[in-house]
Amino acid sequence: MEEKDAEPQANAKSMPTRGNCFICKEPGHISRDCPKNDGRKDVQCFICKEKGHISKDCPQNDGTTEPTPPNNAARGRKRKGYQGGRQVYDNAKKAKRPDNPGWGKREGEGAEGEKQARSEFPKRKIALLIAYCGKNYIGLQRNPGVHTVEAELEQQLVKAGVISQDNSGSFNKVSWQSCARTDKGVSALGNVISMKGLLVPDLVDKVNELLPADIRLLEYQRVTNHFSSKNKCTARRYHYVTPTAVFRPSPKHPEYSQTDSTTPFTLSPALRETINDVLQQFLGCKEYHNFTSGGGPKVAGDARAKRVMISLELGEPFVVDGIEYAEITIVGQSFVLYQIRKMVAMVVCIVRDGQPKAVINACFQKPKKNLPVAPALGLFLGRTYFGFYNESCSPHEPLTWEGSEEKMTRFKEDVVLPHITSTNKEENVYPAWLEILDKDPLNYDFLLCTTKEEVKEKFPLWTTGGPPQEEPEAEFQGEEVSD
Repeated sequence: MEEKDAEPQANAKSMPTRGNCFICKEPGHISRDCPKNDGRKDVQCFICKEKGHISKDCPQNDGTTEPTPPNNAARGRKRKGYQGGRQVYDNAKKAKRPDNPGWGKREGEGAEGEKQARSEFPKRKIALLIAYCGKNYIGLQRNPGVHTVEAELEQQLVKAGVISQDNSGSFNKVSWQSCARTDKGVSALGNVISMKGLLVPDLVDKVNELLPADIRLLEYQRVTNHFSSKNKCTARRYHYVTPTAVFRPSPKHPEYSQTDSTTPFTLSPALRETINDVLQQFLGCKEYHNFTSGGGPKVAGDARAKRVMISLELGEPFVVDGIEYAEITIVGQSFVLYQIRKMVAMVVCIVRDGQPKAVINACFQKPKKNLPVAPALGLFLGRTYFGFYNESCSPHEPLTWEGSEEKMTRFKEDVVLPHITSTNKEENVYPAWLEILDKDPLNYDFLLCTTKEEVKEKFPLWTTGGPPQEEPEAEFQGEEVSD
C-alpha cells in the first residue's frame, strides 16, 4: 500500500512567518514588540511641524487651529478622502466651509432683484396649471428659434426665482414634462406641467406679473416625486368651436334644392341630434391611422393608432357678433397628430353632404385614405384628468383643480372665445375652408371601401393608395399632439 504524500511545507526563505518583524526584519517577534520601535518618532505634527506626536496631541492645539495641507497638497496635488482617520480637504473645499460667510450660498436675482441664497427656499416637485391663447405662439413645446409657450413660461419662472439660473435652459435638470402638447394656433384652459421648482413666496402672483396677458399660471400643487403630467394623465378634454354655418347643406346634399341659401343659417334641434348621432361613431377604442398625418401611424393594425374616445357631444348654439357658433366637446384618453381636426372635418362633410355615418366606420379600416383637416382656430384644450394618480397621491392633495374652475371659465370667455370669433370674422377662416371642401369634394364611394381588392374592383384606374387629393393649405396646418 502506497504511502500518502505529506502536506507540503512552506519555504521559510520564500514566505515570511508571523515572527518576522517589519521594522528590523529579524524573526521571533513582530513590529509592535520590536525594541527598535520608538512609537511616533517619525510622525510629524501638522500644527507645530515637530516629530514625535500628531496634531490632536499637540500642546499648541487649542481646538481652533486649522491644520495646513500636507506636503504633497502644497505641491499642487489634491488629496481627497480619509487619510489616517481624518478627512483632508483641498484648498477649494476649505473656502466654502461653514465658517465662511459665503459657504452654501449662490447668488441669484429674484423677481425684485434681491440676492437670495440658493437654500433659502425648498425645491419640490410641483404641478403647474396654466392657461394660454395660441395666437402668438408656434405651439406649446419649446423649439429653438421660434416663440413657444414653454419658452416664455420658463423664462419668467427663472426671473421669478422658481427655477435657478444654473438650471435655466435645461428641462432635464428640473424634470419638466407637459401633459398635452398643443401645436400652432391651439389654445388651452387647463394644461398641466410637472417640474421641480423652488417654492418662493407668492409664486403664482410673481410669475403672473412677469407673464404676458395671453399666458396665465392659474394654480400650482405639490405632487409626488415620481409624478409625470404626461404619464399620469388618464384623460384629456378638448373643445372645438365652429360656426354652425359649416353644417349648411352643400350642393352634394340630396335636399340642397329645398334649402334657402339667402337666409342666415341656424342650427335646429333635429340637426343637432343628427350631428351628435354621427359623433357617437367615434366612441370606444378605434384605429385612427387615417386620422393622422406627418410622423403618425399610417398603417391599420399599428398599436400606436389605437385611441380610446370616452364622450363626444355638440352643445347648444350661441351667437357672437351676429354669427351663430356651436361647441363640440371631445373627451379621450389620448390623441394623435391632427386627430381631432380630422374628426371634426369628417363630421362636417358627412352632415353637409348628406352621407351615411357608415363612412366614419369605414375610415377606421384599410386602405389608407386622405381625409380633410379642419382649421386649428377653433380647437383648445379644456381639462386634463389624473384619476389613477389621485387615488394614491397621499399625503398630497389630488389634482382636481376645483379652486381654479372660475379662473378657467373667465379665461375662456375673456381671451379664447374672443380670439376665435374675431379671427374668423376678420380673416374669413371657415368660409375659406368650405370653399376648399367644395373645390375638392370627397369621394365617398372610395371612403366606404375597406379592402384594397375592393378599391381595385371599383376604381381600376386608381392606385391602391386612393384617388389623388390635395393637402390642406398651409394656413390650416398645425394641431394638438397628446401622447
